[in-house]
Amino acid sequence: MKTYLRKYFIFIFLFLFVSCATFNPINNEVSNTLYLLKQTMKVWPKLRPIYPTTLGNFMSIDQEYAVVSIAQAEEIIHWRESQIWIRPSSSPEIRDCDDFALKMMYEVRENFRGNGVVPFGIAGGKFLTIGQVNHALNILVCSDGIILYDYQKDYWWIADPTKDIVYFWYI
Repeated sequence: MKTYLRKYFIFIFLFLFVSCATFNPINNEVSNTLYLLKQTMKVWPKLRPIYPTTLGNFMSIDQEYAVVSIAQAEEIIHWRESQIWIRPSSSPEIRDCDDFALKMMYEVRENFRGNGVVPFGIAGGKFLTIGQVNHALNILVCSDGIILYDYQKDYWWIADPTKDIVYFWYI
């Protein structure tokens, strides 16, 4: 048992050591998953990453992210206003919140790249800031905070841990 734990801790240490090559995230320089986790846990300290050996509610696939400031994030959101997309359907499960959050995630990742992928993803949870429970929307980890964006309401705000509870997010 001790050998297994020792190997596990060595693996975690090496993973953190290798992935800790975080550069200054301002000016779209490259950051990594560990940086995203630290920024996220400032707002939601109970979120945990998903690793092959653990269960969690946070997952990032890419290794390098071009982290932007909140001011730069506004440009991304205003860009969306110039796009013509199909508006939500009257059917409850067709073109609903998760569909639009996924589409927005894809479009931002395709159109905004710096030295890496902009850490723009999808989150699910309870967002009392906009009066939504069991809702999906977009999340953007910035160098100076976390932005939440709801396509259906065309509304964005800086995450408030007292009103916005994230159950999971994927970037």
